[in-house]
Amino acid sequence: MSGSPRRSMRGGFVLIEVVVAVTLLMIVLPALGALTFQIAGRSVRAHALTHRTAVVRQMMGRLGVLPFDSLESAVGCGEEEDPPFPHKWCVTVDDLAVNDREVVLVVTSTLVATRPDTVYLRRTRGITNPFDTR
Repeated sequence: MSGSPRRSMRGGFVLIEVVVAVTLLMIVLPALGALTFQIAGRSVRAHALTHRTAVVRQMMGRLGVLPFDSLESAVGCGEEEDPPFPHKWCVTVDDLAVNDREVVLVVTSTLVATRPDTVYLRRTRGITNPFDTR
């Protein structure tokens, strides 16, 4: 054999490759962590929005079937603390005309920092025809 030393052909990582890989991980992992928290927050808000929409639809359905003269009995505020959607609600009724009222419903989540949801419902008393002789 010749007298020159042979370099071994073992596979493996060089120290600089390890340093580069660790540096890349240090840059990428915090960004992925922040993205994970952002997505989790949006998921919680979307979940709250779904429940808030269901609560608003249910309450507006109740207010929609109340007789015109009974709308004043629905005025007030309340709070529901039961999961999955703890919330506060307020109902007001304003007289716009003799046979015309505006019902305002405000629902606010007490769990998630979201804006209150406000819904306006205009109710009109059925006007009878004075020429109807039935």
